[in-house]
Amino acid sequence: MSTLKVNNIIPFSGQTVNIQGDFIPSNTSQSLGSLTSPWAELYVSTGSVNFMAPGTPAVTVARLRAGGQAFASAGPIQGMIFTETNGNLRGSFSVGRDNQASGTASLANGLANTASGFYSHAEGYGNRATGAGAHAEGATNLASGGSSHAEGQLTTASGDYSHAEGYLTVASGYGAHAEGNASLSSGGQSHAEGTYTTASGNSSHAEGASTIASGLSSHAEGLQTIASGDYSHAEGAQSIASGYAAHAGGVNSTASGLYSFAHGNTVQAIWNNQTAVGQYNVLGDSSSLFVVGVGMNGNRKNGFSVELDVNSTLASVVIPTNSSNPQNPKAGAMYFNAGTNLLYMYNGTAWRSASFA
Repeated sequence: MSTLKVNNIIPFSGQTVNIQGDFIPSNTSQSLGSLTSPWAELYVSTGSVNFMAPGTPAVTVARLRAGGQAFASAGPIQGMIFTETNGNLRGSFSVGRDNQASGTASLANGLANTASGFYSHAEGYGNRATGAGAHAEGATNLASGGSSHAEGQLTTASGDYSHAEGYLTVASGYGAHAEGNASLSSGGQSHAEGTYTTASGNSSHAEGASTIASGLSSHAEGLQTIASGDYSHAEGAQSIASGYAAHAGGVNSTASGLYSFAHGNTVQAIWNNQTAVGQYNVLGDSSSLFVVGVGMNGNRKNGFSVELDVNSTLASVVIPTNSSNPQNPKAGAMYFNAGTNLLYMYNGTAWRSASFA
């Protein structure tokens, strides 16, 4: 039989003491065990171990809770949650406040984060890592793709192995990468960076401001450029490369022909294999392989062009055709007058003509 003493319970060796009711110390200075006589093991049910700061009433500063997916929801204090149940090993851990780590081997730390994917990690404020192996950090980011990574603020990495960083960026393609401000990479292995850029083609790359790379393996850079042709490249400002493997550069240039090249100011290369440079070349030229535009302010004209004779496959150089002498010419300027059927050249003081009839 046990001997009961004031403030002490001394059982016989090996005897168990059963307590029906709470076991409450007389004050907060009492200890359970000591440095020299610690308890061998502590068994606690699925309830919490609460860490209290003395006071009237005492304040809960942290909790250690075990026993399943649900996190401690009673009260605003969510200091610490550890989840590892016998037969359902999760090994998840959350620290901070209002965090939930429900995925196996997941970690949530900070404030109001959720790590529900297996071995996922959410840290910061209001982040969600729902994909397996996903990582979300910063503020209100979502990493839902497998092994995805979202960081910054309001970013979303929904594609498997995707990466979104910055502000309002979205990486939805497989292995895609979006960074900067409101950039979108939806193509597989695509990359969008800058502000309001879109890389929707597989393996495409968009960078700068408001650029679009929608073609397969296309590249758009600069300001409001579009690379819609497969393997195309658009650079500069408002240039468009819509042809297969086409290149458009400068400002307002368009390369729509296959393997075409347009570079300059408002030049167009619409024919396959055509190269147009300079500024404001003649529209609709579908016979020249090489064109130098010399127009300006919307007045389009060609300085000269190299044309291919479709019938004989021979090349010819074509100079400008006018109906009268140009005003304020430079020495060496020349043109062909279709009305007189003569070739004219300016020698620095006057126009001289020549006939080859």
